[in-house]
Amino acid sequence: MTKEVAPRLARIAAHLANFQRVALLSPSDEERATFPKATVIGRRDWNLDTPRPDLRFDMIIAGQARHEAPDPVRRMSNALESCRVLLLADGISRRSDEPEVALIRGALTHPLIRIDDYPSGVRPILPDMAPLDEILQQFEERGIPYHLGIVPAILNDDMIRTLQNLHWMIPAQHGVDHCYPRYSALLIRVRDPYNERGTIGGFNEFSWQRVETIERKLEQGKTLLEAKLGRSVEEYIPPCNRCNRATARALRALGFRLCLSEKRVPGGFLPGLRSDFYGRSAELENRPIPEVIGLHLTWEWDLRRNGNTLALPKLLDRIVAETKAKEAAIDALARECAID
Repeated sequence: MTKEVAPRLARIAAHLANFQRVALLSPSDEERATFPKATVIGRRDWNLDTPRPDLRFDMIIAGQARHEAPDPVRRMSNALESCRVLLLADGISRRSDEPEVALIRGALTHPLIRIDDYPSGVRPILPDMAPLDEILQQFEERGIPYHLGIVPAILNDDMIRTLQNLHWMIPAQHGVDHCYPRYSALLIRVRDPYNERGTIGGFNEFSWQRVETIERKLEQGKTLLEAKLGRSVEEYIPPCNRCNRATARALRALGFRLCLSEKRVPGGFLPGLRSDFYGRSAELENRPIPEVIGLHLTWEWDLRRNGNTLALPKLLDRIVAETKAKEAAIDALARECAID
């Protein structure tokens, strides 16, 4: 770090109160001292040559990310996918002896919100889907992106039309049939339609199945979703968060980029991302907003049908307010960096 850049980085560091997640990529000792609370990521952890959708930061600070060999454009793109803003410093310009500090907006704008079980998981599908559709509209009205875990084999035409009209929804494949035909019938038979007695516990949809069988089934579900929605499907949510090695191999073969799961994805076949919070929106009241939030459409319906209609709107309004605060912080940083 040059003597000219160091004071500018110190002024920038003073703007980071609204940024909880800051990463330093292969930092110098001076950068470590300037940003002591940042997470240090070495080249062995991530050299920027590959995308890391499992990493999410408010800011990434990378002094050499743009001009290091072998492919600076790809390296920049991969960094931008994992942050709200990328700070490049220390000799970037090379037009003169004047040091350059550049701030570039990244791809991230909101926390990652994962919503499982559309149109259901194991519970009998509601005869009227309007209550569940209204939950998704809470996100749509506020312009908040959400990753919806869709069970392809149990969709009907009305559900597909609903999904086609969701602007802020990012489709994620949630198994193939989620063992719905077997378990929903069981819940009806024992008169526990909401699974409130824990009639159905955790399970692996593809337990004891061959890789080739799993891949064929997953491909059928992925093809259906992509054809009906007109969007690529690159994320997978394992039913009950259970993804074995055979399933992970099949997912990689089919081009999935990320597995959203509370349990480890075995074998290193594709990145896995755990939730910082996993539960019902009411449980987040008076708590900081996490970066990765795991919800269930059916669980949010439980809150509403039991009279709590405010928990989710309150959470989403807080997310909107926090997003605006971070945007304001980025604007202040841009002024500090003299970005036109």
